[in-house]
Amino acid sequence: MPQAKTVFLSGVTNEMGKLRSRLALELRRHGLHVVVQDDFRQGRGRRLLEKLKRRIDKCDAVICLIGRAYGEEPLKSGEDLATRRSYTQWEFYYALERNRKEGTPLLLFLANDESEVEPIVQSEEEAHL
Repeated sequence: MPQAKTVFLSGVTNEMGKLRSRLALELRRHGLHVVVQDDFRQGRGRRLLEKLKRRIDKCDAVICLIGRAYGEEPLKSGEDLATRRSYTQWEFYYALERNRKEGTPLLLFLANDESEVEPIVQSEEEAHL
C-alpha cells in the first residue's frame, strides 16, 4: 500500500489558527498526513527553527496560509527590519528554497477581506514586518 503524502501546513496562529485546523482536518479526511505546529513541542529560537526545517524536509508539499498578521518570531539578536522574520515567514522562505532547489510543491493561499480569519491586533512595526 502506498504511503500517504505528507503536507506541512503553515499560518500565523492568532489569525489563521482556526482556518488552519479546519484545513488540516479536511486534508486528513482525504488521506494526507498533515504536519502543523499544534502537533509538536515548540521550543524557542534556533531550536525551533531546526525542528521546523527537519519537519518541512520530510514533507512532500508545503501549504502557506498568508494573511496580515506578523506572528511570533525567534528571539531577536540585533537584526534590523530587513532581516527579521516571523516563524511563519521563515517557513515560507524555507519552503520556497526547497521548491526552487528540489521542486517540492509550495501552495500559497492569500486571505482577503472575505476570508474566515481571526481579527488581529498588532503594532505598526509588526504590520510593517
